[in-house]
Amino acid sequence: MTVSIYGVRHLGPGSAANLLAAFAATPPDLILVEGPSDATDQLHWVANAALVPPVAILAYDPTQQYKPRSYPFAEFSPEWVAFRYAAQHGIPAQLFDLPQKHRIGRDHAPRMPDQNVLEKLANIAGFHHYTNWWNSAFEQRQPDPNHFAAVAEIMQLTRDAERELETPQDEAALQSQRYADQREAWMRTAIRNGLAAGHKQIAVVCGAWHGPALQDLDNAAADAALLTDMPTYAVAFSWVPWTYNRLTYKAGYKAGVIAPYWYHHLWRCAQDGVSLSDQTINWMTKTSQLLRKHNVDATPAHSIEAIRLAEALAVMRDLSFPGLPEMEEAAVTVMCNGQREVFKQLYQPLMVGNHMGSIPAEMPLTPLQHDLWAEQQRLRLRPENTISKLALDLRKPLHLDRSRLLHRLNLLGIPWGTPVRTGNRFGTYKEVWQLTWQPSFIIKLIENNMWGSTIYLAASNYATDIAEKAGSLTALTDLLDRLIQADLPDAMTHLTQQLAATVALSNNIPQMVAAIPPLLSALRYGSIRNTERTLLQNVVDQLLKHSLVGLPVIAKHVDDAAAGELAQTINTLNTAINTLDDARHNSDWETALHKMHQTKSLHGLLAGRVCRLLFDGEMIPREDALTALQAALSGLDVPSILNAAFWLEGFLQGSGLLLVHDDQLWVLIDDWINSLGNAKFNDVVPLLRRTFSKFSDATKQRLRDRSRNQQAVLNTAQPAQQQPLDVLPTVAKYLGVTLP
Repeated sequence: MTVSIYGVRHLGPGSAANLLAAFAATPPDLILVEGPSDATDQLHWVANAALVPPVAILAYDPTQQYKPRSYPFAEFSPEWVAFRYAAQHGIPAQLFDLPQKHRIGRDHAPRMPDQNVLEKLANIAGFHHYTNWWNSAFEQRQPDPNHFAAVAEIMQLTRDAERELETPQDEAALQSQRYADQREAWMRTAIRNGLAAGHKQIAVVCGAWHGPALQDLDNAAADAALLTDMPTYAVAFSWVPWTYNRLTYKAGYKAGVIAPYWYHHLWRCAQDGVSLSDQTINWMTKTSQLLRKHNVDATPAHSIEAIRLAEALAVMRDLSFPGLPEMEEAAVTVMCNGQREVFKQLYQPLMVGNHMGSIPAEMPLTPLQHDLWAEQQRLRLRPENTISKLALDLRKPLHLDRSRLLHRLNLLGIPWGTPVRTGNRFGTYKEVWQLTWQPSFIIKLIENNMWGSTIYLAASNYATDIAEKAGSLTALTDLLDRLIQADLPDAMTHLTQQLAATVALSNNIPQMVAAIPPLLSALRYGSIRNTERTLLQNVVDQLLKHSLVGLPVIAKHVDDAAAGELAQTINTLNTAINTLDDARHNSDWETALHKMHQTKSLHGLLAGRVCRLLFDGEMIPREDALTALQAALSGLDVPSILNAAFWLEGFLQGSGLLLVHDDQLWVLIDDWINSLGNAKFNDVVPLLRRTFSKFSDATKQRLRDRSRNQQAVLNTAQPAQQQPLDVLPTVAKYLGVTLP
């Protein structure tokens, strides 16, 4: 009886080719493949020609408590090659890793190889990255009888090096290590069971890292002790179509690769007997064809020169043949004139590929498909590929549930319904949707199985993942808007915690203030969707607290552009405070305004705006506001005059009627303008025109009427003055109008 252990690289075309060669040399009578052993019943589908990779075995919890786990395979995966070999030759195949019924609910991962050790191994071989070294050494070569022996020796040395570098571990690390030990103990037990069943030639296909640990089968008692007291969870399995994009590191697949389509190319070439040199030619030909589709002039001559450069780079780097880095550098240099941005356009079609697998029509629905089908039946929503309108009244439970479903699907990237805006998105009881079902939505639905087995669970888990990756308060509040509409309380709890943590670390006051309005809308109208108010209120309180403390500090010594941004920030804060009408926030706001009002280094625009808010809120007497205005208008040099114009803009911002009705204010501004003289007045006209242009047409007309009645105004405010000043042309100029 013989046990042959084949350590492979998941998604490795070279590993797959060597595996087929090994099977041809030593035909097995049992094939054990790394994967959850309780999913072995799913392997009979491999013989069905309609199961086309990339596909994945999906493990999910029928009770919907835990996130699904996926085991994807491409046609160049060694595991898939082993499955197909077993199906074609009538050999039993089994998955022999720790069952998912003992894994799916664990909140920690098994310990994985130390990446630093692997990187050092690559560095010794002259490579900057472990993946590049492994590709060159094992995946991009013709089958070699010594392949698996070499892999086993390297992995044994790596495991020994790790043990020498081991440091004291905390409890979490110890749990992860025990988890990893249990996996390998289960694998050894499965091998023993195969031998006990009478199999003479067992082929073990496992991750290269596990190979050395499966050699010694003597200590069955120790393995049995490791496998006691393991947790047990409910679990079910299904095949689902997969895509090459989801096999990449960028898609979040930890065991993924950088360029799945490159591996696809290597595998197809190897199966077709294409030589290594011709593989380079074929790849460069595909590259030039794609570049031409992107309007890049990549001629056959460019391809020839790029091939030569790639081969020269391989020689310089002591490689037997060009790898993907050499191919890319040569293509960028020759075909793209050194412009890497041009080559980046090819990342998806050339590196990743657009392949998507398929499953047999008779295969049971995936959990997410089944849940959506059930929801469509319950809510009486029929998926149709024609455009239709759906009007919803959110006061009706059925309509509210329909809205929730459509919003959750949109969050998952399945835009079955497009909302038609009818008013305030939080305050209205009415929603109108435009519905169109597309066949491509099935693909997205299947891909989203990784997030959960129900629409609610998938949307909630996906939103939580987005929240964890969000880099700004703006992104978090935008997401909150969507979560409120989708009614995902679990994700909202996590998001509000993220918001609170981000606020605590942020010093960007304008960004914090900009995040407040959508939260306030949610607070005011959340009752329509039963939004949890306490969570939102805590975040709003924290945002206001940080903003009101920090605003007076950052408002000092700012330029014109920053003053404009801060003026908008002050207006937003004032609206938020008035909306909440909370005594605590009102007091803090008044304190912040007084601090800024007393600051000598405040920009004129901000000083005027703060003074107006204090005046409107009756936080300072009218006389103090006029005194501040008079002080702002008292300077005679050019900088002081420009500052005065900014001050007026801030003070009059939002409403010019104050100028119409307040005689003393009118006279102060009128006297200041008359004192400027023509030259200085021309300097401030653009600022004044900008201020008055924001007034409504009605307000502008009132100001023109007031100008015509200047005699009466001056007689009331200054009885001793006999001759009125002819200010009508001046007022007309800064209003930007022509006198009749």
